[in-house]
Amino acid sequence: MRRSLLLLLALPGLALGQQTTIVDDAWIDGRAGVGTDAPSARLEIQASSASTTVFQISGVDETPFLQVGNQGGVSLSTTAAANLDVWGVADSSDAGVQLNGGSLYPATTGHQILLGYAGASSHRHVWRTRHSTTTDNSSMDFLLWTPAQDPSVIGAMGALSVVTISTGAYVHVRPSSGTAIAELEVSDGFTMGAGTVHRAIEATHSSIDLKKDVQYLGETEERAAFEETLALKPVSFRYKGTRKKSWLWFLSKKGPMRRGLLYEEAPADLRGPGGSVSVDGRVASAELAMKELIRRLEAVSAEARSLESGGRP
Repeated sequence: MRRSLLLLLALPGLALGQQTTIVDDAWIDGRAGVGTDAPSARLEIQASSASTTVFQISGVDETPFLQVGNQGGVSLSTTAAANLDVWGVADSSDAGVQLNGGSLYPATTGHQILLGYAGASSHRHVWRTRHSTTTDNSSMDFLLWTPAQDPSVIGAMGALSVVTISTGAYVHVRPSSGTAIAELEVSDGFTMGAGTVHRAIEATHSSIDLKKDVQYLGETEERAAFEETLALKPVSFRYKGTRKKSWLWFLSKKGPMRRGLLYEEAPADLRGPGGSVSVDGRVASAELAMKELIRRLEAVSAEARSLESGGRP
């Protein structure tokens, strides 16, 4: 049967009927056309206005698994509503799209999506994923191609990283060496936390509805804050690293000089998470110290008035 079918297909000018059933295997040595008698590829299916579907692979119940519409849309398990339409049912745990090929931490070669310009191997930005067998270090990294690289090289400038930690996850903008220590870390690519944030408003909630164990502070805390404020040693400094490095060290642009406190020298109640100095803590301490200063000034004024009046009340 198989040999007979091959012989028939090889006969020149053979025309199969409108309905033809082939049982067993079939081989075509040449081009095959559906809807065209002059295929320009090994297999060409020419669209027809009479049918909205050009190509379809279906399940046993004729549910479409893969469709190509006559307008060029490609769809998986649905009818295309876009150039590419993938249907998944989240509430039944079905995945719409799954990409494999990430790296097992600490490897960083698992590029899962590459977005290029003017060709598949040019000016490519990258979406990279890393997977960890522990809670920490699973990540999604976004890397950008820059003019400093060859156009054919995959982008390597880290722009954003989303990483799991033991207590949840953090977002790191322009990651530098090391691990971020806050839910949102902004670096400059060289020094941890040395990036800048342009913001219109920033606030920390202060409603009593969101607090517990509220205790009002008094003279004891005011005196302690006053002594701590006197002992503070503000410094000027520059963050390590440079914003733009040059192989000529004297052309490298250094970061700006800043003023503040050193975490290691700050009082315990001014120390924030990750080696930071708490702004809220500094403000509260200054307020307490100011109250103690006012109290001392009032005491000195009262003593001066007493001396001026000859000790008379």
